[in-house]
Amino acid sequence: MSTHIVPLNNQVHSHLKVQNKALFKSFAEDHLIPVLLREFVGVAAEFPIIFVKSENTGQFHCVAMMGLKRGQNLYCQGDSFPAGYIPQALRNAPFSVTPKEEGSEELMICIDESHELVNAHEGEALFDEQGEQTEFLKARGESVVRYISDTQMTLKFMQMLLEKDLLVSRDMKISMKNGEEFVLNGIYVIDEQKVNSLSLEDLEVFRSRGLLSAIYAQLFSMQQIHRLTRKYIEVNGDNK
Repeated sequence: MSTHIVPLNNQVHSHLKVQNKALFKSFAEDHLIPVLLREFVGVAAEFPIIFVKSENTGQFHCVAMMGLKRGQNLYCQGDSFPAGYIPQALRNAPFSVTPKEEGSEELMICIDESHELVNAHEGEALFDEQGEQTEFLKARGESVVRYISDTQMTLKFMQMLLEKDLLVSRDMKISMKNGEEFVLNGIYVIDEQKVNSLSLEDLEVFRSRGLLSAIYAQLFSMQQIHRLTRKYIEVNGDNK
């Protein structure tokens, strides 16, 4: 799907409206969805949380597994989302942010003019008759700005895990009852044994920053692999 992302302008976009919903089907082929640190507990109740390493940059990213293979998100096949928690990454579109100038910390709100939720007739207005931002746009803008700052906090958390050598690479093999098999390579998880071996000083650092709950949420979340296998059968049937 092509995009046309531009900075919002109260004159150019005075006529635009945005349907106030998430378009889950646009993520139908993304089996890994970014997750924020503050979302760990909610996400862990529904999906496995893993860490993946970018082949291009070497940067680690925290994601929720919503599929067992590339190209299929088991939860984003329809108009509704069949789980109790919806990660923020699925709810940002069609809005995003970008620095006002190169190197600037000041951000401006952008919109994807080509997005299916954007039109001139149906949904929430972005600007009022005086050209001021509507309450809807203010709220959505604050949400995407917060998403950027929360992403930085998540990256710092992952850096702490790396510094304490708490991430371990795992290959997982999942065998379905129908004989189908999935091999998941290149995933990283928190090493529970190494967490239990941390010094009291290091444990206190994680505790004082409110990070222990995130660590244990990730460990618990791996039990949701079983939920994913059931969802795979529900979506694809019990045949190869």
